[in-house]
Amino acid sequence: VRGETMTTKGFYYFVFVVSCGLSAVGYGQGFLPPKESSATVTTEVHGPLQIGEKVPESFAVLNENGKRRALLTYKSAVEVMLVGFLSTNCPEKDMRWHEITHFYDDYKGWGVSFVAVNAGLPASREELAKQMKKAGLTFSVVDEEDHSLTTALKIESIPEFLILDEEGYLRYRGPMGKEARGAIEAIIGHMVSVPDPEPTRTSGCPVP
Repeated sequence: VRGETMTTKGFYYFVFVVSCGLSAVGYGQGFLPPKESSATVTTEVHGPLQIGEKVPESFAVLNENGKRRALLTYKSAVEVMLVGFLSTNCPEKDMRWHEITHFYDDYKGWGVSFVAVNAGLPASREELAKQMKKAGLTFSVVDEEDHSLTTALKIESIPEFLILDEEGYLRYRGPMGKEARGAIEAIIGHMVSVPDPEPTRTSGCPVP
């Protein structure tokens, strides 16, 4: 009975960490602690990242407090990661919030972490966070420095979504929709290849 109780507690603790993201007690469970020091986190890159390449630990964002933090610290070592580049400059009809919300609801319980990068002006981050909250999206909203991440990750239109596997390799870059669903299910299922890792865009807003 004692062994069964410990197993049950362990299961619920795992679900809590995956669902709620980073926490101080989670570092021992495969989470990387936040890196906020400008001395250890930089955004120096050498050309756009291609499908199949690993996201460097040096790729950084600015958190809600304006502190630099490594992008990869928003996921645990066992999580898949979706990074959405969004902007309040893009009309609501083009943002398609309902589609993003359905995607989030369908996969948030499957060991997937979500981060939104404000691709607009820093002053618009708060407004973007409000729009996301209204749509039922409760994950972190971060900024980038001087479009460094947009350039490094080859973001050419908005909204744009990246999906990284557990090891931080870029496996998908493109719009939300059936292609993104096919990609994340292939990654979660540990398939070698993604059906359509970089589909052609048919709509979207230019990067501000």
